[in-house]
Amino acid sequence: MPPTSLILRVVVEDSASVAEVCLVVQLPAGTTVIWEGDVPYLLGAHWGSERTAAWLGEQFRRHAALVMQQMGHQPLRQALQVSLMRHQQPGGGQVWLTRCLP
Repeated sequence: MPPTSLILRVVVEDSASVAEVCLVVQLPAGTTVIWEGDVPYLLGAHWGSERTAAWLGEQFRRHAALVMQQMGHQPLRQALQVSLMRHQQPGGGQVWLTRCLP
């Protein structure tokens, strides 16, 4: 049975000199949208988690504009920012974050 609310999953993993970011969005209609991107650690350190999250959100919007309209920019940016901040902490490694949005 498809979910009744939109489910957003953010995964951040180590991969050499970049953080690999994967977004999985499950829509109430049962559709799943997957997007993957990389953030070089030097760029992420220079920009900080807030600007990096905004940039990743823009990349996702270009990939799935209709999904972004349903979800909204702010919930995605917040989820990305929290995930990036957790990943940057000592021992952060792989980070999974799941949010259910109305």
